[in-house]
Amino acid sequence: MIELKPTRRENYDFSKMKHHDGGKVENPLDFDLEAELDYAANGSISYQNGYPSFSIHTLRASRNVVREAFDFSSVRNGAEFGCGAYGRLYNYFLPRNSGWRQFDINQKAVLSNRKYSRKFLRSPAVAVGSLYEMPLGDSSVDVIAGLSSWDSILFFEGAADEVQRCLVPGGWFVHYQDLQPAEMPLLLTEARKRVDRGLAKDVPCEVYSEVVECDIPGLYMIDENIVSIDSLEFGLVRLGEYLTRHMARLFANRGFSVHTAGEVRGEYIENSISFNLRLMRHGYRAPENANRFESAYGKLDYGHDESVSKGRVRQSSAMDVLVVQKT
Repeated sequence: MIELKPTRRENYDFSKMKHHDGGKVENPLDFDLEAELDYAANGSISYQNGYPSFSIHTLRASRNVVREAFDFSSVRNGAEFGCGAYGRLYNYFLPRNSGWRQFDINQKAVLSNRKYSRKFLRSPAVAVGSLYEMPLGDSSVDVIAGLSSWDSILFFEGAADEVQRCLVPGGWFVHYQDLQPAEMPLLLTEARKRVDRGLAKDVPCEVYSEVVECDIPGLYMIDENIVSIDSLEFGLVRLGEYLTRHMARLFANRGFSVHTAGEVRGEYIENSISFNLRLMRHGYRAPENANRFESAYGKLDYGHDESVSKGRVRQSSAMDVLVVQKT
């Protein structure tokens, strides 16, 4: 039995576990593939509403992260799974001449993706497709990618098998986690390992509380986030790091070579006029006097930095990145 210290760490209460849309998860340790597919295919996509703002404010820095981790410039035969309602990887980070195919299991996300992409004068090939049954032939694609998509699945092994089947020899799998991962799959993954090993069903987690100022001056709120998991292998680590290392082990066990499995950071200094014009084109407005924008794990932080020269804006971005190659 793992004993918890009397800190802010506490046993996660499975009875309070909920889906993105607020629905209660029944019997989470027995949550099967059909239940996951039903939720993913038919669930709400409203939780993705904040994604475009998150991307736009730190766009240049995030592009630097994407390009540093992997060179997509010459890839013509690629596929993204879990593209979501806005196709952020395709629309914001991939080269404009890329002819990638995009897939998402949720029909509502596919339709939203097509509509949103028109803002970028793009007409991507977007279709319904599952990570567990990829609509691709054996050894048929050079690269399979995901952006904050593998954090939402429970049966990682099956998805890894599909990646292995569909990639050509020497092909690449690339995953970027730029949002706070959905805790349910990762907690259940760890819980199942503990149950299999005869250990406690409770999963020790670290919870931190942060005082956040609201849009109304002088009004504050408490923002509580689950940010880490007591992994048997790694000790207390952030969920994104746990996810990335967990996936790295899966692919290494399948003979893939692991090139990157960790956090990658990027930064970009931009003219404030061009920065604000881009925000305005997408319906956003920079807070007055803000010249620093930072994003990591689903949080967008901004403020004023005296070290940034007048008329400039500093963007910073951090993502947990996995790059593996099929041998």
